[in-house]
Amino acid sequence: MNGFVLSDLHLFTNRSSAQEISAAMHDQLSAADFLVLNGDIFDFEWTHLASIEQAMAEAIQWLLDLLTRHPHCTLYYILGNHDAFQPFIRQINTMAETKTNLHLCPTHLVLGHNLFFHGDLPLARKNPWHRIPDQHLSKKRALLHNGYDWAILLRLHTLVYSFFTPAWCAKRIVTVLNKYPSDFLNKIDTIYFGHTHLPFTDYSHDRFSFVNTGAAISGVNVNMTKVTT
Repeated sequence: MNGFVLSDLHLFTNRSSAQEISAAMHDQLSAADFLVLNGDIFDFEWTHLASIEQAMAEAIQWLLDLLTRHPHCTLYYILGNHDAFQPFIRQINTMAETKTNLHLCPTHLVLGHNLFFHGDLPLARKNPWHRIPDQHLSKKRALLHNGYDWAILLRLHTLVYSFFTPAWCAKRIVTVLNKYPSDFLNKIDTIYFGHTHLPFTDYSHDRFSFVNTGAAISGVNVNMTKVTT
């Protein structure tokens, strides 16, 4: 089967540039068997909408539109640090009761020889197979939004990304995988993750090949990466 993986769209925030890839995304999905949404597709605390509740409603509608437009495509939704919100999880689970091509993956997904996770848990040296969703979130204040907007405008955010080199990420992830081993790791050869926003492909470390799909953030590239299982 052939599909794609995409992460860190941060939809409904001021800094998201996801609308620029929308047409290309739908074109590629027209012949795809699956799409892995690898975390932080939405960002509820930093939404520019009036409330977190409105952001969740728009997020569910976005997913519904995607599922309706591509009924042949199986959609796997992996939670990230910005969209692991319990009320949102309940809404996705409710949708999955009627949309059989939607699957929620709280921490990770294994398809063939490929492992997908958002990246925040292993990079923080936490158990990559266990996530505690937020029960309560508060929308960020306008002052913080303005500060973030200026940081994006001045491209200060790209300075931070230079720390998350392929070598640093790969070594950190392998260290955590060795600390929290799982039987399925024996058949994995490629690991796809996001979170750090710095895209790269085919970086080898230990016995794994690593791929980061980047982010739909101004000044950063997002790569809708093809995957074969």
